[in-house]
Amino acid sequence: MNMKQIVELSLFGASYDQGTFQSTVWGLLTFFPTKSEKWCDNCRHCLLWKRKDDQTRNDECLTAPCSDYERRDGQNGYFSICEMP
Repeated sequence: MNMKQIVELSLFGASYDQGTFQSTVWGLLTFFPTKSEKWCDNCRHCLLWKRKDDQTRNDECLTAPCSDYERRDGQNGYFSICEMP
């Protein structure tokens, strides 16, 4: 892997504060916290969500910090576009 590839890879994924996620498909997504751990309140709204049967190891759904145990702030939530066109 050369230096250009390393820099390009670092452009995607969660921001340091985990408030945003740079998606290769959707662009910049914002984290929206919820008060629930339920799928219908979190994953169902997330643009990164994929059914478990359709997931691959490289899916952004698996790398986005959206669960309380993955996040520094301990919140559950989902990633979406802040202002829909």
